[in-house]
Amino acid sequence: MEYIICDTTALLKAAAAGLITRQGGGHGLCSPQGKSPSFRMEMKVWRVCEKRDRLRVISGRKMEKSAMKRIRPCVMFAFLFSLLAAWPADAGIREANPLCIAGLVRQPLTLTLQDLGRMQPAEAQIMEISSGGASDGVLRYRGVPLRFLLEAAHIAKEESVFGGQGDLAVMVRNSSGEAVLLSWGEILYGSPGDFLIAYAAEPVMPLKEPGPCTDPALSSRGPEPLAGGPAFPKLVVSSDRRSDRFVEGVCLIRVVDVCPDPPRAKVDPLHSESFELIAGKGSGRRFEDLSPYPRRTLSVDQVGSDGVFQGTVAMEGVSMKDLLSASGMEPDLRSGFVVSAPDGYQALFSAGEIFLGRMGGRILLADRRDGRPIEEGGRFFLVAPDDRLGERWVKAVARIERVGLPDGGRLFVIGTGSGDSHLLTHQAVAAFAEADVYVCPPDLHKEYAGYMGDKPVLFDIYSYVPPVVRKAHPELSKADQKALLVEKQRGAAELIRQALDVGRNVGIVEYGDPTIWSGWSWVRDYVDPGELKIIPGLSSFNTSNALIRTDVACNGGILVAAPWMLLQNPSVVESAGAAGVTICIFMGLSSLDDLTPVLLRGYQAGTPARLVYKAGYAEEEQVVPTTLEKLAETARRQKEQYLGLIYVGPCLKGDERSECPL
Repeated sequence: MEYIICDTTALLKAAAAGLITRQGGGHGLCSPQGKSPSFRMEMKVWRVCEKRDRLRVISGRKMEKSAMKRIRPCVMFAFLFSLLAAWPADAGIREANPLCIAGLVRQPLTLTLQDLGRMQPAEAQIMEISSGGASDGVLRYRGVPLRFLLEAAHIAKEESVFGGQGDLAVMVRNSSGEAVLLSWGEILYGSPGDFLIAYAAEPVMPLKEPGPCTDPALSSRGPEPLAGGPAFPKLVVSSDRRSDRFVEGVCLIRVVDVCPDPPRAKVDPLHSESFELIAGKGSGRRFEDLSPYPRRTLSVDQVGSDGVFQGTVAMEGVSMKDLLSASGMEPDLRSGFVVSAPDGYQALFSAGEIFLGRMGGRILLADRRDGRPIEEGGRFFLVAPDDRLGERWVKAVARIERVGLPDGGRLFVIGTGSGDSHLLTHQAVAAFAEADVYVCPPDLHKEYAGYMGDKPVLFDIYSYVPPVVRKAHPELSKADQKALLVEKQRGAAELIRQALDVGRNVGIVEYGDPTIWSGWSWVRDYVDPGELKIIPGLSSFNTSNALIRTDVACNGGILVAAPWMLLQNPSVVESAGAAGVTICIFMGLSSLDDLTPVLLRGYQAGTPARLVYKAGYAEEEQVVPTTLEKLAETARRQKEQYLGLIYVGPCLKGDERSECPL
């Protein structure tokens, strides 16, 4: 048997159509150009012909017969096997990194592709063309309107003088660090299908009339769905003239407030003779006259923020797009423009909606209304004629300032809470989505794989703590062990530094509360404080208190300590005992023989004590009651010898909830 192959993509399409037997399994195939065949193939006419002893796979690309290569069966088998083994077994919705919706919302969401696929779908058929002229052909997308997802998460802006949400931004980001900034206004006031979070797509390709060797089944079945892979979820902006704001592999949608805090002052009457255009840090340019710029007049329906129609007016002025272009403003899709009045009222417009949106040229800086100069509430109005409500109309424009998403990477220290994943906070879930790479112990990686997806892990932070070095190098002196540890930490910190320097976010995944006796603290010496954000986690101290089910602070205080602190400062124990304070000891199970005599200096032998094991692990957590004199003996009888907290104090006598005896 002999095969004639003229195009690899066509061969793969034939495999997807079931015309070639699939060999093996797997996923992640890339075309020779290094691009995903499901999205980057040329959208040409293709067909598969099968005749006698030949399988001929022909793409729509015009090729001379001399360009075709005849490949013998032995060579072709190896070629087919290597390609088809990589073809995904499921051409439908495939698992990807989870999508997190967070930020200024009351109900953060974490969604999989399957979750999106179960929602009411919307479709958009788009000819994808970038500003650079690259085209992926015509695709029919299925997805969920971004507006519906954000409304389900309940956008909740912090208290403001004016209320409203016309100055909020929405950041859409993937795990590679690619991000765009959208305005909430363009999402809210556009059609639902203008912004889709797509979970599937199929090519729209014209099929020629069946020829003598055309497979009838193929010509009638229509295009096959494209495999999701790393491309989905995908932000699709059908209202844009170009595809520059499309983002593949979206993992985070964050509602943010990027607007500067303006002065809030009552201005009566509201008026501004000029406005300033500010590109960023530094001085701006002041405008008092718009007559040198191209003019346009729009008939605009005025609708108040209460939804009441107020009439139709003719607004004349300069499009914001023309003014920004004439001022040398580039269409940076990570930025937007805040338009504000003297009293602090402001609205946000994304660079994308101004420069790429089909209605972007209609966003108007008006200086005339119904043929006359604007005087009352003027001299300049910002008019958004295609918004259903007037929330983003700004009277007496005084300032237009460019704002954007921060550049450079950030280091997130993510506290995962004590024990099971149900104790994870919404903020931690959002940080998982925002991180591009992780520093994480293997057990936490396994526990939170659903949030971390397939993002890379740089190293385990607990490989760089003193006990590990002491155990690995007992022959070294303490000074040499410390020097070796510092050297190893410096090398590990360099991996974090390299990621941050190229704009990638790093997430250090930590147990419990990351600010208490955690393994990452040495990293502080290698990062700038401005790069660091600590995500709080529920401590085992909190979950243990809940398990004890009594007021452990009934006498007004709790002493939380590590064993070495108490051993080195026995007077602290004496003072705590005299005040009837409860002592909670972390990491002390192996030191109880040494601790007990010190504790007896402040507390009576019969003082209530508790051993709390694996707090937060619902299937394994346990509270063992005992007394101070029997504490060490009781601990030795337990199976768990590491994950436990020690409590000692009169407040642990659970029958007395308000006042405890000393």
